[in-house]
Amino acid sequence: MNKVLFLDIDGTITDESGYLTFSSIEKIRELRRSHFIVIACSANAYYTVRVLNRYFDIFDYIIAENGGVIDDGRSINILANKQIAIKALNAIKQNFPQIIEHWSNPMRLSDQALMRTNNSDLINNIKDFLLSNPELDVKILDTGYSLVINQRHVSKALAAKLLLEKLDLENCKSYAIGDSEVDIDIFDFVDFPIALSNSHKSLKEKAKLVSKEGYYRGFLEIAKRLIEM
Repeated sequence: MNKVLFLDIDGTITDESGYLTFSSIEKIRELRRSHFIVIACSANAYYTVRVLNRYFDIFDYIIAENGGVIDDGRSINILANKQIAIKALNAIKQNFPQIIEHWSNPMRLSDQALMRTNNSDLINNIKDFLLSNPELDVKILDTGYSLVINQRHVSKALAAKLLLEKLDLENCKSYAIGDSEVDIDIFDFVDFPIALSNSHKSLKEKAKLVSKEGYYRGFLEIAKRLIEM
């Protein structure tokens, strides 16, 4: 029986510098040969994930932009209004001029992003600003690589639910592997959530399994266990 694996990309199948490893690519292909339907579940821009898959053919389906875009292999479904994210981005820029837009914004279909900063006070201040302006209808989440601005209703879990329903896979056992706070909702959705050792603390608390290793090495460790199950 097929099993479904929702797989994050950055920080999960990459190394500490964000580079995708060939060992990860081969292990994903091995998972697919072992009857796993592998679904990219990333906060990255849709076209970034699509190009990655075009050249390496590692994902069966794609959820991108933190759930804002679904690619079921036949059509692309956009779940959010990009203009709402752009309006919120402009408000953030006006109130926090020190922030820097992410280079991927022009190619994003449903959201916007900021370059990540290590200034936790700034991130918290932006979150407080958005909470105090609910009319903007957005939230901001830290992927560990960028700060992503999504409409409030958008999530990886919502996209996963809609995709499984469309593919008639709701009864398949579902797994998720991730590392950041943007994966929390998909962890609540699947049957078996798995965190890597480099994961956000809140993610580890929700996981049924945590790898000993971090980044792609943790993914390789977990994938081996899944294949042997």
